[in-house]
Amino acid sequence: MQEINKKRLFNASCFALITTAFAFAIRAGILTELATKLSLTDTQLGYINQMAILGFPIATIVGGYLYNVFGAKRMIWLALISHLVGIVSTIFAGNFAILLISNFFIGFGNGTVEAACNPLVANMYKNNQTTMLNRFHVWFPGGIFLGALISQFMSSAGATWQMQVAVMLIPLAIYAYLFVGQTFPSAEDSGQAKVSSNLKGIFTPLYLFMIFCMLLTANTELSTQQWIERLLSSAGAPGMLVLAMVTGLMAVGASLQGSGTPTQSYWGVVFLFYRSFFRHLHDEQSGRANDLCSRYFICHRRLLFLANNGGLCRRIYS
Repeated sequence: MQEINKKRLFNASCFALITTAFAFAIRAGILTELATKLSLTDTQLGYINQMAILGFPIATIVGGYLYNVFGAKRMIWLALISHLVGIVSTIFAGNFAILLISNFFIGFGNGTVEAACNPLVANMYKNNQTTMLNRFHVWFPGGIFLGALISQFMSSAGATWQMQVAVMLIPLAIYAYLFVGQTFPSAEDSGQAKVSSNLKGIFTPLYLFMIFCMLLTANTELSTQQWIERLLSSAGAPGMLVLAMVTGLMAVGASLQGSGTPTQSYWGVVFLFYRSFFRHLHDEQSGRANDLCSRYFICHRRLLFLANNGGLCRRIYS
């Protein structure tokens, strides 16, 4: 039996996450052109974004259970097929209805990547889970950083929205190539808790508090981020460059996740949030709202890393 190539599987997982990140960044960058070329209203653009975001949690919730049934390999190929169908159908979409369906597939692929690759990385590095999961998740803000810069450059060069969407096929092809022919860890040997135990663990005060924090984070990041170009461009600010700046700082912060204890990281988040909030009051009066956007996104994303894949949850429930 072929030996598990951990490094190759890890790199492939990172490229799968970069594909997910590109989807968020490039979709944010093409909204204005979509509205112009396909005569779409902001309401219709909202539904298109909504379908992508809807597909994400559906795949994550269902995929978390299916991982134990089907294993990592089948889940990875489900993600790849969903991504491929979504990206290609988006490129050739000519109307609102097709964009709804195609973006749902992209969102479903994004969620399946999370559902498959998180436990895959955890399974491969059982003695170093926190560090390797942090390294893996660096590529979500890192991928958005790259995608935002690519979208900005291509838009400035006159590239069409279809060409920008096609860029997502590059990391897709790379992660497909890296996963092909590889031996995956067995789902039975993953050491994961039973579904009943996981459900029981949800109803604890600290976990419920972190769910509440994640609701704020997800709504701030996933919803607002998709509109950053249209929101800021109307005020004369380069939305995609602001997005690149913010997510670049997120990536740096995520790479430093292990430099302190989870408790220190948490209070650091609280400090940054309230500093951002009160700075906003001053910025609103002086007209410098862009600084608010950056700081607000940074501190919320930092909280996401703490609650989602920082050491806090694992240390509590290990």
